[in-house]
Amino acid sequence: AAVSSRLLRPRDCSIRVGLHVRRGDACQRWAAPADGAVDPEGDCGTAVGRPCYATSHYLHAVRSLARAHQARSRSHAGGAASANGEGCVTTILLASDSPSVALELAAPVAG
Repeated sequence: AAVSSRLLRPRDCSIRVGLHVRRGDACQRWAAPADGAVDPEGDCGTAVGRPCYATSHYLHAVRSLARAHQARSRSHAGGAASANGEGCVTTILLASDSPSVALELAAPVAG
């Protein structure tokens, strides 16, 4: 209960996002999100292979979640939270079978 109440404080614009990126044996083709080809077993015709997505797509989604959370925090705090996200921290809790994903996520942050 203490953790939940701390995470739900209206003035806290920081966010933790759990992210699972599976590659390895599951990666049969590179795809764009919502490319429409979602029949890896071929049940509906020709098998298209299970898709994998570039790390940049995951990072874009994390940033979108963080922006939405910051906006909600500002509205709940009557605008008291930072308007530009300054002071807000986005922590990514990563689970992956591919060591390269952590490096790929860290590159844009370090650069």
